[in-house]
Amino acid sequence: MQAIQPKLKEKEVKLIVDIDSNLPALMAYTEGLFQAHLNLLENALDSIDTGGLITLTAKFQYRQVRLSAADKRGEIKVVVRDTGRGIPSQDLKRIFEPFYSTKGFGKGTGLGLAIVKRVVEEHRGSIAVESRPGEGSCFTLLFPAEGLSAVGTNEKDTLGYNASELTGKDS
Repeated sequence: MQAIQPKLKEKEVKLIVDIDSNLPALMAYTEGLFQAHLNLLENALDSIDTGGLITLTAKFQYRQVRLSAADKRGEIKVVVRDTGRGIPSQDLKRIFEPFYSTKGFGKGTGLGLAIVKRVVEEHRGSIAVESRPGEGSCFTLLFPAEGLSAVGTNEKDTLGYNASELTGKDS
């Protein structure tokens, strides 16, 4: 993702991207998903001191309760984890509220996570966050998918962007 490459270099933060190439098709608004992931990555970068780590993974998982072996329904699980400052418990309750920000005056609009939540919900998905002050945060997004009948391609993955857009490197 070229948009965050300069900040990654400036802060000497390592970004690890692990997107399963065999994700099933996902009916999605590509630009919305891209913006949601970008917002999560930018927030992670803002919370990390020099030399931190961000990981972005996307995998398919079957539903926990399947009706039969032929039941291929499941979800695409996207996880964005960082080694940043973490979010205090009193702030966790409010982070998805529009205009709520802990970044201070002039450093954020408080709309990033509200947009992420809206985009996830528009895709019939869910979002959860775990965070510990001093240890970092982990955002887990789940998007319903029909199963592993479709195979991803090198051109575009099912999240709507290719791996080189995320890493800034050609695959």
